[in-house]
Amino acid sequence: MPENIAIDLAREIKREVTPYLEKGPCTEVVGKGASGDMTFRVDLVAEEVVRKFISKRGTDLAYYSEEKGLIKSGLPKQILIIDPIDGSRGAKIGFPSCVVSVGVAKYKETVKLKDIFIGCILDLMDDLCFYAERGKGASVFDGEKELEVSFSKNRSLDSLCWSLEITGRPSKPIFDLLGELVDRSSLAGGVFTLASTCYSITRILRGQLDAFVDIGNRMLKEFPHLRPEFLKAGKGAVVGLFPYDIAAVSLIAKEAGCIITDAYGRGLDDTLMTNSAEDNIQSLVAANSKALHREIIDFIDLKFKELKKSECYRGRVISEGK
Repeated sequence: MPENIAIDLAREIKREVTPYLEKGPCTEVVGKGASGDMTFRVDLVAEEVVRKFISKRGTDLAYYSEEKGLIKSGLPKQILIIDPIDGSRGAKIGFPSCVVSVGVAKYKETVKLKDIFIGCILDLMDDLCFYAERGKGASVFDGEKELEVSFSKNRSLDSLCWSLEITGRPSKPIFDLLGELVDRSSLAGGVFTLASTCYSITRILRGQLDAFVDIGNRMLKEFPHLRPEFLKAGKGAVVGLFPYDIAAVSLIAKEAGCIITDAYGRGLDDTLMTNSAEDNIQSLVAANSKALHREIIDFIDLKFKELKKSECYRGRVISEGK
């Protein structure tokens, strides 16, 4: 396995955090992070590991993390985009859908997703590590043993095995749109809500899942009248796909050959990495192939059109536009 700052930091977080998993006190909600998402006590343990690690590496580094936002000192040459625990809800109960995510880019004021040149995702509950360098492909390691990237062969929505994100999003409108796909695929395929974007997408690279879908931000853009419902679900903040969620996994997925876009089918490369404001929240569709990705995007597009014509949503859209 390569040796670099991303892997070193991910290993350090895992080493320090693992003893706290499933411990009662670490399940407590202790506040909100820079993004507005809930902070569990185990998140603070991980953030303190990051702070100590960076301080040991010198002053010419910057980092952006879920809880602290942008931290920089000296004249940074690189910036790390970190989600110390992606899947805190799994981590706090000892469920395996939790990982460390670290992306690395050259430092500049407006770092974008396309600037990330190293990505590392390390499972907290086992020894799987997903790693990529831009232009060099992606690798999967089980400890020190390298595994092959392996995609499933499924291209059918009827047998789709997929994960969707609903954490902090209002579930009713999301299921109003995706409910038919859930019903089509739940028996012959499988539908999961794993509360970790990184965990879900990396399982596509293992052939376990076919796709991952997060339509939350597109739903809010198409139906802005739903904002109060987003605020209610997010306990006072609009919660969605934040930049630190995709910093590492987007590079890894692309280098592996996974198709990854927003829920409109557009690229995410220009997403700012140091901005967790509401207007920088994203949507996402990832799939094992161009064909399946196209099927999912077409389904989503069609359902948005149908929803806008429905009596409930049509009335709200018209009212919103006046």
